Amino acid sequence: MKTATVKQLKDELKHHSTTTLVDLCLQLSKFKKENKELLS
Repeated sequence: MKTATVKQLKDELKHHSTTTLVDLCLQLSKFKKENKELLS
């Protein structure tokens, strides 16, 4: 599995609404402790 670059992530996130981004962050926080640490 190839990891996306920061530029690719930024470009993709620009196309989403604020509520969608919040939902994505909440989904990430459910999986691993490391994800929660990165979001805080």
